[in-house]
Amino acid sequence: MGALSLLVLFSATVVPLLTIVYSERVTIREEVRALTILEDSVLEFVVDGVPGLKSINQYEISSDIVKDGIVNTCCTWVGSNGREYEHCLLAAN
Repeated sequence: MGALSLLVLFSATVVPLLTIVYSERVTIREEVRALTILEDSVLEFVVDGVPGLKSINQYEISSDIVKDGIVNTCCTWVGSNGREYEHCLLAAN
């Protein structure tokens, strides 16, 4: 009976923690994908001189001109954990 109690207690504490850890791992993968898309968009601006505005799946890219030849490009998305994220990069042409 004691072993069963320990198994239930272990399952009740560890399984929810593993679920949260897995969700955060998925969100980190999404963040890496977003940063890759953002970096590609900034590199397109540096090469072409035209700030890109596009959406890829749940990622939205927006660009604002800060000064002459300097653009702030941002990527926003909602992660699988339900939180909103935004990363921005500055680029000069």
